[in-house]
Amino acid sequence: MRLALALVMPMLSLVMAIKTYKLGFALWPVTGNTDGWTRPSLGHWLAGVLTQSFSVVLAAALLTYLALRLRPTLSRGARALAIVLLPLVLLAVLQTGRALWSGNPLLLESPIGLAWLARVYGELGHEIWYLYTLFRADLAYAGAHLLLCMAILGALPERWTRTAFAALVGLNLLIALVLALELAHYLVTGVNGSAALLLYFIANAEDVWDLAGTEVRLPDLLWWLAPLPALLLASYLLASTPLKPRGGAATARFQMGRLLWPGLALLAMPEMLSTDGHQRLKGNVVSRMTIDLAVPDMLSQAARDAGLDLARQSMGLRLEGSAQTRKFNVVVVMLESVRARSTGLHDPALSNTPFLLALSQQSLMVEEMYAPSSRTSVAWISALQGIYAGATNSVAYWAQREAGHPRFASLPRLLREHGYRSAFFSTTHDEYENEAQILANFGFDKVVGERDFKRPVSERVNYFGLEDRVMLDPLMAWVDEQRGSNTPFFLKVMTNVGHHAYATPAHWPNRTFREGVTPDHHKYLNCIAYIDSFLQDLVSQLDQRGLRENTVLMVLGDHGDTFGEHGQRARVISVHDEVLHVPMLIRLPTSLGKAPGRVAGPRSQVDILPTVADLLGLTMVGGRLPGVSLLTEHDPQRRVFHNGTLEESSMAMRQGSLKYVYEHENDRLKVFDIRNDLFEQRDIAASLSREQRNEALRQMHAWYTTVHASMTLSAR
Repeated sequence: MRLALALVMPMLSLVMAIKTYKLGFALWPVTGNTDGWTRPSLGHWLAGVLTQSFSVVLAAALLTYLALRLRPTLSRGARALAIVLLPLVLLAVLQTGRALWSGNPLLLESPIGLAWLARVYGELGHEIWYLYTLFRADLAYAGAHLLLCMAILGALPERWTRTAFAALVGLNLLIALVLALELAHYLVTGVNGSAALLLYFIANAEDVWDLAGTEVRLPDLLWWLAPLPALLLASYLLASTPLKPRGGAATARFQMGRLLWPGLALLAMPEMLSTDGHQRLKGNVVSRMTIDLAVPDMLSQAARDAGLDLARQSMGLRLEGSAQTRKFNVVVVMLESVRARSTGLHDPALSNTPFLLALSQQSLMVEEMYAPSSRTSVAWISALQGIYAGATNSVAYWAQREAGHPRFASLPRLLREHGYRSAFFSTTHDEYENEAQILANFGFDKVVGERDFKRPVSERVNYFGLEDRVMLDPLMAWVDEQRGSNTPFFLKVMTNVGHHAYATPAHWPNRTFREGVTPDHHKYLNCIAYIDSFLQDLVSQLDQRGLRENTVLMVLGDHGDTFGEHGQRARVISVHDEVLHVPMLIRLPTSLGKAPGRVAGPRSQVDILPTVADLLGLTMVGGRLPGVSLLTEHDPQRRVFHNGTLEESSMAMRQGSLKYVYEHENDRLKVFDIRNDLFEQRDIAASLSREQRNEALRQMHAWYTTVHASMTLSAR
């Protein structure tokens, strides 16, 4: 038992210390002021903790225990009674003194004092239960860890005990390393760690390392890793007793049984947490990661069938021409990380997008265009294939399964059947996640990225690639080739400037577009100004070649970004509008006879493929897609869905003015009325009926599992 405790107690101390630090000093590490919480000073925090009823009782119980050790003549029962009762009496006396000093009316109106005592002990019970709820998962983890260690050490022959103990210490160090890195990630982003995030970091270690280099200083990293040697030392000191528990395996099993049943009883108790911040921290990181890694996805048969049908619909899709078919060129420009609210299109106070504003006077402006997710490659899939793509692991599996023989329909392959040539131009590398394979699956005739540009002429602005203007000349050379052969073309352009860490080229003159924003936000607004200037150059060169009247031009963001609006800096789990609402303009040839104007209602990037087909006079046959043409009237009953980049992080549904947000971590549904609460600050879920909330959850879960099945199951 002692040896197992030597393994578990240091880990439990580390886990609880990290959570206590988060609760006390980093509840909202990005914003520092969310949900009514502000970061306290150390002295203020200690004063608050030490004056709590639970702290008073705990300190009094400890002092009573130490004092009673000097009176060994008392029976064990008398000592236990004194340790329980004396602190409770002391608490009542202290609280009564404080109430008399402050003139508390409840005490003064109650001659007997029963109401006052009920309040004093009720507050104590509430504090104990609140703390238990916060740390329940950590205690459960410690109990499971203890039972595992006892089972292993109690069952092995004595000659193997030292080896097993050393292996378990090594496991503890690995867990502690994960916890330290999870804390580092949490402090930088405000997002708790998860198995999906861990796997994501491992799979994209090089890019994550580049990102971390811009955010984390070496002294901070060393400080976060400091618990590792302390953990090793604590385990050694606690294990300096004989290595074999007395009584062997039988005694270990008996001790395990004594721990198991009280632990299960405690786990069955209800929770009582109120604030979002505390809800976010109630679980145990190690347990959550272990369960997520060990338990496979379980899809219902209904979800499997719906997913397979969704996949078959895309696989069977083709575009059918007619006498009304128009062979316009199509140019789609995606703007890296440009969110709607940071442009002059959606915030007239901003002056960083003068060209977009001028272009909007000649275009259809999609007022509420949404990205399904905050991942760039998902935006590509949604726009070019017209499907919802799901989260990271689903996309990775799907991309590999499609490799070599892509079966899902895509605009480059669909338009090739009608004589089009296609190209994808970007200044980024394609080594992040599995972007190279995704691009290959689309079927572009030409793909140009960072490796195709010469250096040192090209300036690298971030860890993804170069500034955007370096692709203008090669891009226009390709356009000229198509013009020379009188071939209609589909061109997809992806910018790079705008991505974290929000650097602009050295020659770009940064300005102040908004006072009082963070340094990152200031740089981000300048990135958008650069993108606006690049876009002006691109469109100007297209127009100079006489392409204005035979080219459909679409300009939109791939996704947005977050600067702590909801207490987080990591957009990978966010489904709020700062991350998903993007600007979009569609400039049409005047021969179509459609005047510039507005496209109303919530729309999605999955609508782009149907819109292209509609504008070219092509009919979608052989399959159906979840999107609709942006030229059609908005259906107020339509549901638009979203998910976080990571598996089971978050999902959302927009229907009419209501937006439903579900975060797996909190197991909580929030609802916002976007028309009256543009920045999603007032949760109105409580004002809706339980049936309405449950139906929204059912719709979101059904959509999520169906999309997951469509991307991961084989359809023939």
